[in-house]
Amino acid sequence: MAGGIKKFVVGSFDDEAVLFPAVKNVRKAGYKIHDVFTPFPVHGLDHAMGLRETSLHTAGFIYAITGTTTALSGISYILVHDCH
Repeated sequence: MAGGIKKFVVGSFDDEAVLFPAVKNVRKAGYKIHDVFTPFPVHGLDHAMGLRETSLHTAGFIYAITGTTTALSGISYILVHDCH
């Protein structure tokens, strides 16, 4: 490795009430948290980790509108204009 040794912090927690303070303390210590693995969704964990809001919901809406418009346009063309 060109830059030196990479250090990792690994923890295992049984309760989300213990996980949140641990995440906050690790961030206060100056570490950047890259990922947290949980067997179920923990609401608010992304905010506690310092992650920004994603634009996935906006992209999904745009793709849904595009797909619906394309499908309806194709169906309209086939049913109305393509009569041989």
